[in-house]
Amino acid sequence: MADLNSEVIDALVRLMNGETDLDEMDDERLLALGAALQGGPVNLARVVRCLNARGWTFAAIGERLGVHEATVSRWAKRPLSSD
Repeated sequence: MADLNSEVIDALVRLMNGETDLDEMDDERLLALGAALQGGPVNLARVVRCLNARGWTFAAIGERLGVHEATVSRWAKRPLSSD
């Protein structure tokens, strides 16, 4: 798996914003993408917890992500196991 350098982060943002044409990807890339996205909620919880540990409030995170702070709080409480 690629390191999460700025190029990879930018590609993920484009994907999540619908700016990536999945029809242009070959089967192996689509399968790799599907495998990576399976941990979405768990990884979102990890990101929120990391930001909160760095001093970000749930309100500030929610403001930046365009969601209510209660939503961010629920994300942070999500179990980190993928079961």
